[in-house]
Amino acid sequence: DITPWVTHGGPLTTGIFTIPKVVDWDGDGLADLVLGSQAGYVHFCRNLGRKGAIPQFATPVMLKAGGRLIQPRTMSGMTDVTFGVHFCYTNPEVVDWDGDGDLDLLLGWQGATLAFYENVGSRTKPKLAPAVELQRKGKPIFVGARSRPAAVDFDGDGLTDLIAPDIEGYLVVHRRGRRQGQLVLDEPVRLSLENGNKIFASGYTGDQDDGSYGQRLNARIKLSVFDWDADGDLDLAVGNRGHGLRLFENIGTRQKPVFRFTGSPGFLTNHPGGHYRMAEPCDFDGDGRFEVITGADFGPVFYFRRTARGQ
Repeated sequence: DITPWVTHGGPLTTGIFTIPKVVDWDGDGLADLVLGSQAGYVHFCRNLGRKGAIPQFATPVMLKAGGRLIQPRTMSGMTDVTFGVHFCYTNPEVVDWDGDGDLDLLLGWQGATLAFYENVGSRTKPKLAPAVELQRKGKPIFVGARSRPAAVDFDGDGLTDLIAPDIEGYLVVHRRGRRQGQLVLDEPVRLSLENGNKIFASGYTGDQDDGSYGQRLNARIKLSVFDWDADGDLDLAVGNRGHGLRLFENIGTRQKPVFRFTGSPGFLTNHPGGHYRMAEPCDFDGDGRFEVITGADFGPVFYFRRTARGQ
């Protein structure tokens, strides 16, 4: 069942190329939406908490950082990239990146680097500082143009890691560590399939057994990392331009992941995403099973509900 979401005034949209993140942004116990857009702004949609099969949200509000509307092209230390003001293609990831107990904003965008907006407010009243570019050893970290990396405790050590494409188009994990009391990102390690081959972020969906078929694209990658099959480890949902949405099951362990390409999910045939695909997990009906939301080229946010167990 595919349903376009609505706010009080109509369909929920940012205008064009909406990228949704499901997260309880204001700490009230309800899952809200944080949305990226082609124009480069970031929108917050508060869950109104109304009962029913389909959640309803307040009208989107543009988030600010340092008192200004978020636009990653203006962040401190940004690399020199020239493009139009309305083509930032923001891709939000929300996580406690600095480990201080509240939620921060990580933003993929047109420039292929990652903007970090620290929450200097609180868990229930977030206030974002101006962005800085995430770096390793003084150099920006590549995460793919117009891409959304995934920030998650990938190996179960209690530290938030980063999953993203590298410059050659392979999926890599940047594990987190501590050096002299400071959080740091280790050198990236490419993720592997069960046959030892590495995983391309973009590839042909019909013949992906070896993970090496198709173009090596490193842009427009949308990542979601979650326990899709409920077996206790983390799996990959990898969306991209042109080649669709692919699922990779972790057949290894949390500490030593090994992935198997399991195909494309059934709802892909009705996916409205256009020339990008993504699967953002959610559980708005509270049944303990994942549903999925996605954005679309033409703006709306869509909700894929389960209509029967296992579907």
